[in-house]
Amino acid sequence: MGVDSAEAENDNGVAVVVAVAAALDWSDRAYLVVTANDALLSHRTLLKGRFWDHPVFVATVGEAKEIMDLFAKKMGKYHIGPRFLCNKGLWYWYSYRSRIPHYNVEDGILASLANRFTNLLMSIDEMGIQYYSGVDNDTMRNTLYHFFYYIILVSGVFDSLAIKAGKQLRLRFKDDHIPSRTSLNPKAGMNYLRALEKTNPELRGHIRASAPLIALVYCLREEVTHREMPRETSFKFSGSTGSWEGNFLWTEDETVQMVERCGDIASKYDSISEWGVLRSGRNCFIEPFHFAKASAQKLGTFADRFLELLGYENWIEQAEHSASSRSFGRDVAIFRQHRLGF
Repeated sequence: MGVDSAEAENDNGVAVVVAVAAALDWSDRAYLVVTANDALLSHRTLLKGRFWDHPVFVATVGEAKEIMDLFAKKMGKYHIGPRFLCNKGLWYWYSYRSRIPHYNVEDGILASLANRFTNLLMSIDEMGIQYYSGVDNDTMRNTLYHFFYYIILVSGVFDSLAIKAGKQLRLRFKDDHIPSRTSLNPKAGMNYLRALEKTNPELRGHIRASAPLIALVYCLREEVTHREMPRETSFKFSGSTGSWEGNFLWTEDETVQMVERCGDIASKYDSISEWGVLRSGRNCFIEPFHFAKASAQKLGTFADRFLELLGYENWIEQAEHSASSRSFGRDVAIFRQHRLGF
């Protein structure tokens, strides 16, 4: 990152790397403290701004890699491995192919799946840049723009998978001539899902196991595209454990319960959960960047297994034994091993 750095030792002998870096919004300098020490990480909100004049962010190694990755992308640099750069489109293509190894280039439906997934990966990074650029009206508005787009894209991924399965399995069901009835959403696709269960019960079981995620995404999509859009707010906290602030969306307790059914857990070092949920009294909030990362991770696992159950082989493994594809397969393997961010 082109920063000054120094090393210090804490009482437990764990090395702490202190880096001075330009903030992602370029408006100031900031200290990035990278550590694996639980004591420092557990008190990072207390340490923020306590010892230096500039902002201080105490980060895990994983968080530091994420910040470095977003910093580089803000500069237009897309790193795949040590001394290995590529353009933006190729970086996200590698990211997509590494997450969905059972994707095989075949037809327009699968091409649409790939386009939606690569675009949602881009939107996550755009939210990440806003997340680390501070809290104000501009970062809030930019975050909302990409978050709403992200929700629409995720529901589009579900739709692409449903259409692909319907065509490949030649499903016939009541109202199959209405496009909206071919859906993983049980409200719209009840008859589709019944036909799918008769033809491929294992795939139907896979969909049923991911019902909480599917229901959550379609619920949010309904709010974004048809009903009153989620309200935004900047949440600020100040107490004995330190102070922090963030851009959030108001949400209902019912939505938070849906998130929890997706496997959300408490964060080890932050007040928000792994999926970005914050409860404050009777009020519930969601931080978009953390929500998008967690849900996209689950979405990738779901989509890849979905394609496998449709009969697609692992293309990345096949590439290792193909002269025409070996080079690309090697590049994806390098990406998997060395990528910094999400």
